[in-house]
Amino acid sequence: MKIKQILTIISFIFIGIFIMLAVQQLQTSATLTKEQMTAQVEKVYRGSVQSFIEKDDYYLASFEKNGSTYEVQIDPYNGELSNMQAIFIADKPNVAVKEDDNGKPNTNVKTDDTTKPDVATKSTTNTKPSDTAKPSDNTQKETPPKTIKPLLSEAQAKAIALKEINGQVESVDYNATSDGGYYFIEVEPTNEDRDEVIVQVHAVTGKILLIQYED
Repeated sequence: MKIKQILTIISFIFIGIFIMLAVQQLQTSATLTKEQMTAQVEKVYRGSVQSFIEKDDYYLASFEKNGSTYEVQIDPYNGELSNMQAIFIADKPNVAVKEDDNGKPNTNVKTDDTTKPDVATKSTTNTKPSDTAKPSDNTQKETPPKTIKPLLSEAQAKAIALKEINGQVESVDYNATSDGGYYFIEVEPTNEDRDEVIVQVHAVTGKILLIQYED
């Protein structure tokens, strides 16, 4: 009975070992070749792969680009790239300097002396100032504006004033102006406590311009 149990255990151990070897074999056969990993690195970084170093579960690829050297980790099973870092950074190229016949750098740069700035040409034309217009001696004298004759008579002006102020006309004065003149009519009110009222009437339009009450 014990022998059967021991044989069963041993058989399980062998089966487990066989399975592990089979899985390892499958994994080994599924890894990328160096040519495939090289193509992957050069496709992603557009550089030139120089070498591969095999680690525990990845490869360390070294590649060169624009004179500088970089390293990147690559998974051999799926081609995934990670942890890229620069190992050597190339200096920027110096600007080339031409040398003369004696092997010395030529620093003399000739410039074209024939190009000269344009000089503004002064005008030689003598411009004479225009003669100042002299005032004419035959200056016409301004004629005074004509006085417009009044259209309203003194009686009409009185009637206009009495329509505004009920009373008796005491006096009428006419003042001539350029727009027809004015009548100043002094009226003594009938039913008011004031002594007199002065009414100003336009002699052309008949419009009452002023009513002034005097004590």
